[in-house]
Amino acid sequence: MLRSLTLILVMLLILTLIPLSHPHAQVQGGVFPGKGMQVNPFSSYQAEPAPVGIADYGIGPGGTPYEYRTSSFLGTVSIGSLRTYNGSLNSTASDMSIQLNVNLVFNDSGVQYVYWVQDVAFLNTTNGQVFFIDNIWNMSSPGASMYNSTVSGNGTVAPAGKSIDYYYYAPNNTLPGNGIDLRYPATLDLMVNATQPGRDPEVTFYYNDGYGWVAFDTVTFTFATNVSGKPVFEVNGFQYEPTGYTFYDAELILGGPGNGTGTQDMDSNVYLSLLYYNGHNFQEIANAYNFGSNTAETLWNATDSAYYYPQNGSLFALVKNSSTGDALGTIYTSNEVSFLNISTGFYSGYVEVNNTGYAFSGWSANLTLAPGTYEVRLLDRGQVVFQQNVTLKAGHYRHLDAGKLYTVTFTEHGLPQGYGWEVRLDTGTVLKGDAQNLSVQLSNGTYNYTVISLENTYLPVNSTGTFFVNGSNTVLYVNFTLLTYRVDFMESGLPAGAKWSVTIGNMSVSTSNRTIVFELPNGTYNFTVHWSNTTYLPYPDMGTFYVDGKGISLYITFYSTLNTVTVEETGLSGQVWKIVVGNYTVETSSTALSILMPNGTYSVLVQAPPGYRAEYNSTLRVDGSNVTLQIKFEKVSNGLLTFGLVILILVAVVVAAAVIRRR
Repeated sequence: MLRSLTLILVMLLILTLIPLSHPHAQVQGGVFPGKGMQVNPFSSYQAEPAPVGIADYGIGPGGTPYEYRTSSFLGTVSIGSLRTYNGSLNSTASDMSIQLNVNLVFNDSGVQYVYWVQDVAFLNTTNGQVFFIDNIWNMSSPGASMYNSTVSGNGTVAPAGKSIDYYYYAPNNTLPGNGIDLRYPATLDLMVNATQPGRDPEVTFYYNDGYGWVAFDTVTFTFATNVSGKPVFEVNGFQYEPTGYTFYDAELILGGPGNGTGTQDMDSNVYLSLLYYNGHNFQEIANAYNFGSNTAETLWNATDSAYYYPQNGSLFALVKNSSTGDALGTIYTSNEVSFLNISTGFYSGYVEVNNTGYAFSGWSANLTLAPGTYEVRLLDRGQVVFQQNVTLKAGHYRHLDAGKLYTVTFTEHGLPQGYGWEVRLDTGTVLKGDAQNLSVQLSNGTYNYTVISLENTYLPVNSTGTFFVNGSNTVLYVNFTLLTYRVDFMESGLPAGAKWSVTIGNMSVSTSNRTIVFELPNGTYNFTVHWSNTTYLPYPDMGTFYVDGKGISLYITFYSTLNTVTVEETGLSGQVWKIVVGNYTVETSSTALSILMPNGTYSVLVQAPPGYRAEYNSTLRVDGSNVTLQIKFEKVSNGLLTFGLVILILVAVVVAAAVIRRR
């Protein structure tokens, strides 16, 4: 039975360093189930002590057997709290193990070989120290053993008793995350992967306890030189292994610290998930028991039930302490969970279920989830290309066809080359760049978009819109316009109807009205005023102004009498300098310029180029006659250098005086 779980925990692992025991040599009661028989998950354990956790025996609802094969299994463990104890274990009384146990199968020269593979974390539940090891056992026939001549890895073959040897490897503490002290809540993952990169089958062991994935051992079955097919991990409820009593199961369990030991659950809050690689993505198992069978390490005084997160539908076995223990059995079946198959329309990417991501490849994804309603999204290269709300029912299979993807291209016009722009879709996808075309792959549907210029001098003509994808590629055109601000030239003094004009660069506007208007982007501009009535003169008749994010107004006054003010500079050789006389402003590199000004007294401000200072009269009086304003520019001397020269001169004088006295 599934229970909703709203807690959010982290996941982790365990530790200690002792070889695990051989699987049970005999089932309880002394009866061997036998080969070729549908398996009975309760043939080895009927009650605690037992390996407690989550397991797939290949037995579904009503005891119906099934089988599947995979290249990888992933066990995820999230620990909120964990403390075990068995006083009879002496120095390891507080130790326990977390085991990912699966069965490797391959055929060599027509002979089937079966190996029990263990990826194990040992945990000291007092100080949290964790270590990792691996074990491999030969299940190919009753009494089969392991030999150094048949396998090659980081480890070695060692005796396990009763003339049976096993392979094991215990890496040293130099590996990331090995030998560390875990702090709860903590997350731990175990993974095994079967491959055949060359002639021989291989198994690679991984762990991840917060320091990233670590592949700590790759074991090659060197004797297998004529393998047909690929090595796989097998779950099979139709039959027992060639031993006659062990299972083709997959299990992620908690138990004692090796050598067939058990331990008591004193306090626990541990979440376990078991996933297999379905050829496209990792998928949670469809039928789950709360105990394993192929290992002899056990736990007692624990309860084990199925829960799920309603936020994303992911499934867990929750192990907690109980003074009475728990009955062994199924915790959920395929009749209680849901199955979602998605045809993605592109080869690889991510499926998100309420923002929980699953990587996939091969054009589709398959998920096992708790019943519920979820937002499903597809991400291609980080961009959302499909989203839909999906309701899943218990025991049902739901196919979701994201359909073929079509190219949607946004084409811009109006931006200078190299100017950046951005398109944001309501799916969360953001297209960004400085190319003329920005493209995305989308399935059929209706989409909203917003266009943004990354340059503050240009704006999209239509910044938002809606488009439809309906079985074909789509091109959308986005026009940008230069962002301009209003510049008003306001005239006064001319008689009504008199014409005047303003020229800025290659733009010239003429009018007999009081105002001339330009629309200009940010920048620095020079202007000149022209007029047709020679009895009036404008003030100022030329100048410089700046546009910086807002509109401005410039005032031009026409006078019946104006005087010429000649400005002459000395000391510069082509540098740009600036002068402000009353309302007259101009930047120039000329040595002389003329200004027409009416009678009056004006303030003068001169801005020298870098490295110069200006000498001039700060007040100018115009009184019915032409005036000349002299400006002298001088280079600014280095104060430190001047001071240094003075010091040197003084020192020289003192020395000379001393010499004279001696004579």
